[in-house]
Amino acid sequence: MAESATRDKKCPSCRQPLRAFAVQQNQRPIILDICRHCYLIWFDKGELDAFPKTKMEELPAEVRRDIALMKTQFENELEDERARLEDTLENAVGIIQGIIFLLTCL
Repeated sequence: MAESATRDKKCPSCRQPLRAFAVQQNQRPIILDICRHCYLIWFDKGELDAFPKTKMEELPAEVRRDIALMKTQFENELEDERARLEDTLENAVGIIQGIIFLLTCL
């Protein structure tokens, strides 16, 4: 895998510049965008389809465990974000209700 220049694209996770890496898959060059900060790999349309599919059962137990842990971590972070958004929405509704009350008192 050979590294090329920094891409104009930003990582959707951490907003750092993505780096382009050229890989060969089935005699076809594919340019993957990789974040060297958080290790996210960005696949453009059709790029992921060029790689062989692996069934979960075929992965080593350690990899399956790591995937399960990452999935749980992601779900927890998603739940935390949902709770923060709900709190923000409740605060916004309270502010709007307060403004409406003040306007009706004028």
